[in-house]
Amino acid sequence: MPKTKPTHGIEGAQANTSVNWSAPRPAMPQRPRDAAHGRTAATMVYRPEVPLTADDGPPEEVVRERITLTVDGRTIPVTTGRFVVGRSRECDVRVDDGNVSRRHFELVQEGPTTWVVADLGSTNGTEVNGQRVSGRKRLDDGDRITIGGTELVFGRSLR
Repeated sequence: MPKTKPTHGIEGAQANTSVNWSAPRPAMPQRPRDAAHGRTAATMVYRPEVPLTADDGPPEEVVRERITLTVDGRTIPVTTGRFVVGRSRECDVRVDDGNVSRRHFELVQEGPTTWVVADLGSTNGTEVNGQRVSGRKRLDDGDRITIGGTELVFGRSLR
C-alpha cells in the first residue's frame, strides 16, 4: 500500500478530522481589570445621602407666565425676551399709526418675572398709564401703553 503524505504536517487521526470553516465565533467579552493590582474592576453604585420616601410624591409642575400685548382687540403673545413695537414691518408688533415711529418701543424681560418698557428714541414718546416714560418703566398686569393715538394693554397670566 502506498504511503500518503500527511496534510500540512498533521499525522494520524488528526489528519482525518473535518474542519468547519463557517464564520468565526465572537470572542467572549473581557471584564476590565485593575492594572495596578490584577483584580477585576468593580462598578460604582451611587446612593443619595437622603433616601427618597413615598411622601415625596410627584415633582412639582413648573408654572410659566404668559405675557401678552393687546392692541385693537388682538391679543398677541410675547414669545421672546425682547419684543419691539412700531410702524416698521420688521417689528414684532406692527402698529399702523402715522404718529408711531418705525421702532417705537420695546418690551424687555429683565428677570424671571420682571418686564419693562423702553422707549427707543421715538418722536412722540411712550406713555404707561398716562405717565411719559423716560428710560425704562417696570410693567404690571393691565398696564396701558400709549404710543401716538394707539393704546396697547400689557397682560400677564399663569399657564
